[in-house]
Amino acid sequence: MTEVEAKDFLIKSKSNMMLGTIDATGNPCVHPVWYYFDPQSLKLYMFTDRKSAKASNIRRRNAVYFDVDDDKFPYKGVRGRGHAKEVTDETTALSFMGKILARYIKPDHPLTSRYMSGVKGGRDMIVEITPAYFTAWDLSKVGPEALKAYGDAVLN
Repeated sequence: MTEVEAKDFLIKSKSNMMLGTIDATGNPCVHPVWYYFDPQSLKLYMFTDRKSAKASNIRRRNAVYFDVDDDKFPYKGVRGRGHAKEVTDETTALSFMGKILARYIKPDHPLTSRYMSGVKGGRDMIVEITPAYFTAWDLSKVGPEALKAYGDAVLN
């Protein structure tokens, strides 16, 4: 997958982003989250309850791993590693919350007002992820022999 294709995938995908964090005991935790990708800054944005495990993990150690991929064959996706921080400006946070919600639900959905008020009231927070690197794959671009070998490996 080219860089342009990877950006396009992150913009258009409706899949959850899998966010990897490290807990207080040093163990990895994986959390499915709704996200928004900003193609200009190359940053990812997600939200969470301030009291959630992922929020605590990010405050303790801001290193994260992320993965967004299709669950239909031929598989493709983007993953990477980066650093996360809370978006503290309320206007900016509300803007990104609106962009995240617009990707997954309709504007009149009851969750829209719940999550927007959660940011306004301080219950929820927006997290900005600055990637240190991305890697991407697209099995539809793999030749027939390699695809067969991949399929054989998966089935065996």
